[in-house]
Amino acid sequence: MHLDEEQIRRVLDGEVVAAQETQWRSHIAQCARCHALVEQARQDDANLETLLRSLDHAPPSISARDVMARARFRRWSWLNKAAAVFLIVMVGGVAWAAPRSQLPALLHTVVEWMAGAKPQPVPPTAPPIVQSNLAGIAVPAGQRLVILFSAAQTEGQLRVELSDEVDVVVRAPAGAGAFTTNNDQLLIDNRESRATFVIEIPRAAPRVEIRVGGVRIFEVRAGRVVVPTVPGGASTFKLPLGGQ
Repeated sequence: MHLDEEQIRRVLDGEVVAAQETQWRSHIAQCARCHALVEQARQDDANLETLLRSLDHAPPSISARDVMARARFRRWSWLNKAAAVFLIVMVGGVAWAAPRSQLPALLHTVVEWMAGAKPQPVPPTAPPIVQSNLAGIAVPAGQRLVILFSAAQTEGQLRVELSDEVDVVVRAPAGAGAFTTNNDQLLIDNRESRATFVIEIPRAAPRVEIRVGGVRIFEVRAGRVVVPTVPGGASTFKLPLGGQ
């Protein structure tokens, strides 16, 4: 099986457990397709770093007369000027929240706009996630999916939500755990973590189990919660990550 974009990004960022990294890097070394994708990703990173450096320079020396002349020439209104300041302040936050593959196009647009060139339209994208400090993964539910936390935690909890989406989604603070998929299993390496994890499970999923250190703490079958035993109608569950 070829590596997907998310797996390639994890290899480059060093976010893979040792055993999985050895397997993936061996595949990359032997697979021309995946090797080309890795090299393209590295090139994209280099281009992104160059664009960021182009924004990191001292402002040019300019007189008040030049500013007023430029403003009259372009016929900027006070709203245009406010929008310019807002864009400069917000570009850092937008760049952080935007998908990595779209950053080069976004930064090219900003640089061209600041230089006075007519920017090329950026293709429409999905709204960025507001919680930019979160990381996660989405996987198909399949006929049966087992989510395995590698260890119990002394702090933090698990919040499970039943959703109307198609995929199972796991979210947590960045660096709280490493995710690895393996057929009908999703492995979460949460050793030494104290974070809270959020898992969204489709109501239509045939069967999804959650285990902590080998102990089953949650199971849902076609929208019906089997473990733990709770009154019907609930769609959100808060569970300890202590494996009990």
